[in-house]
Amino acid sequence: GNAASLGDLLLKNMAGEFSIVQGIFYWQKSGEQVYRPEASYALVREENTPPVHPGTGLTGQAAADGKVVVIHPVPENYGVVASGLGQSSPAYVYIVPFVFEGKTMAILEVSTFRPIENDGFTALEMITTTGGLLMNEMNNLNA
Repeated sequence: GNAASLGDLLLKNMAGEFSIVQGIFYWQKSGEQVYRPEASYALVREENTPPVHPGTGLTGQAAADGKVVVIHPVPENYGVVASGLGQSSPAYVYIVPFVFEGKTMAILEVSTFRPIENDGFTALEMITTTGGLLMNEMNNLNA
């Protein structure tokens, strides 16, 4: 669907812009209470990614608060970034809610080996607003 295409595009752009090594894009369909995974980037996982409930876990809390959450240091065994050359845990996880008029419409969760700092972090925070506007437009188109 549209959300999956948009999520793929966002994650690919963020891989270039912010050197993300993994990511998941969650979207809350109109009328639903949960955020469902719509797209992922370089995810290594046996089972399917479960939906996120507002206020549950760090991702759900970021959705409830409408603010970027930074996890650092990332606990051991939190997640694995893998390539043909090896595997490691990410050093940073960023949870970015897409907020429109006080309501979180979608959530982007990404991990990196290096911090996203200064202008990069400002850009991440701006995505909360621009992403919210985009999600609202998408909901209106699909209504």
